[in-house]
Amino acid sequence: MNFAQIKADIEKKYGIIFTVIDLRDFYWQAEEEIVVKRHRLNGDPNGKIAFDLGRHSLFYNHPGEGRYYGADYDQKTVNSHHQGKKQEYLICGTPIMADVFINLPKLKTHKKVGVTLNIKNLVGINADKNWLPHHIDGSPKSGGDQFPNKSLKNNIESILVKLVRKIALNIPIIGPLLAKKFRIAGKKVFGAGNKTIRSGNWYGNDTTWRMAIDLNRCLLYGKTDGSFRNIKNRYYSIVDGILGMEGNGPMHGTEKKCNVVICGSDPVAVDAVSATLMGFDWEKIPIIKNAFFKHKYPITDIEPEEIIIISDEKEWSGDLKNLQNSKNYAFEPHFGWKGYIEL
Repeated sequence: MNFAQIKADIEKKYGIIFTVIDLRDFYWQAEEEIVVKRHRLNGDPNGKIAFDLGRHSLFYNHPGEGRYYGADYDQKTVNSHHQGKKQEYLICGTPIMADVFINLPKLKTHKKVGVTLNIKNLVGINADKNWLPHHIDGSPKSGGDQFPNKSLKNNIESILVKLVRKIALNIPIIGPLLAKKFRIAGKKVFGAGNKTIRSGNWYGNDTTWRMAIDLNRCLLYGKTDGSFRNIKNRYYSIVDGILGMEGNGPMHGTEKKCNVVICGSDPVAVDAVSATLMGFDWEKIPIIKNAFFKHKYPITDIEPEEIIIISDEKEWSGDLKNLQNSKNYAFEPHFGWKGYIEL
């Protein structure tokens, strides 16, 4: 996608001058789900801001502490930022400095949280994704959410995965290539990622939704000095459901033509409505259900029964209960969520 050309076309057609900023510090080139190269980018020109939610983080006093897995092979980084009273996130400066924030997610399924809408989309404002816990090593029996069940096969796979990550991290150039070979061989023994639940890619993931809600709180209440205000920043949502994605989302799913756009000023309300239109029960999706809970720095001020829907489809107008009994797009969930979140 040529963003420069898209930008030029929009400016010419509508007479609007704007700037496109890539907030990323790195572009990770992955092959067979192994990071083989890391390309340094310029990052956010307005810098980075560290926020510490401390006791108010959804990870405070969490039993999985010390066993978090982030986005890169070195687990020391993510666990060093989430221990005890220290619960830190590194956020790009531009979103925090903005007078108004407009979130533009796609209508998609997601392997770790069920749906990727407003709340999950804010992973894009972080300045170092290895500060973000994605899952906890082990099965629920050991306090983890990496796999649904504790089995010899899963235990062996978990040990080998750690070994492969260590090789990829500590041996320059050759390490990632060896890891890629091991990954290909591992698929034949342990199953391919589009059929086998691993890495917290299932309905029992109790980690990623916490991280995503924490990020939303940093955006809505964060100040440029790393402290928190008491009043939320101005926020609007536009969910692009013209062309969505179902199945193995958020990257490898199937296109779903819906021709719908869902807008609002409350991220949780819009996500609840969007998930319902997808054919899912929002109360079975932790990233939405738990976002309604009231705690310090809440990301919504309303209750589910207070949501009012105004639509040019008369059948959808009304409240959430009415919407649940109306027609929907019947999205196919990610296979790790199938049978657990449908209406």
